[in-house]
Amino acid sequence: LDTDQPVHVWRFTAEELAAQATTTSLGIGYDFALSWGADVPRKNRVTVFARYTSPTGSVVTSAPNVITVTSP
Repeated sequence: LDTDQPVHVWRFTAEELAAQATTTSLGIGYDFALSWGADVPRKNRVTVFARYTSPTGSVVTSAPNVITVTSP
């Protein structure tokens, strides 16, 4: 796992998450098109992970996922 600082961090409110939630046989998932803004990755592979902090402060994190990104 790379120890570099994140290139970009996206944050979503509870309302934004609720609007993007979908329920499948595996549970609840979220579908977002994430914009990099000015923080365009310099490599074609990036590692993405999610962290959820509940209103009570409990934290759930995903495993890191390496994905390939392409220029538009």
